[in-house]
Amino acid sequence: METIDYGEVDEIDERDLPRALPEVITQVQQGRKYTVSRGGEPIAQIVQLVGDADLRCDRPAKKRRTYSHWPRIVVQQPTREVLRDSREGR
Repeated sequence: METIDYGEVDEIDERDLPRALPEVITQVQQGRKYTVSRGGEPIAQIVQLVGDADLRCDRPAKKRRTYSHWPRIVVQQPTREVLRDSREGR
């Protein structure tokens, strides 16, 4: 695997990262390195991948089911009547 000289390292607080992420990613693609900090203490680094990075997915995310996959239930009796009948039995 190759190495890259990142030169200057920028620091970004974890609370600022979500807002700044698009810009951070753009800068990382250009070779910049970021250190993510929490309360002034470094907790992670964001760097550009180089060479043959092994990022295979061992377990892909499952596709969420939507309501369209569920069978449609059709009732003959209107909901109003079902509720009225259930309330009468109290």
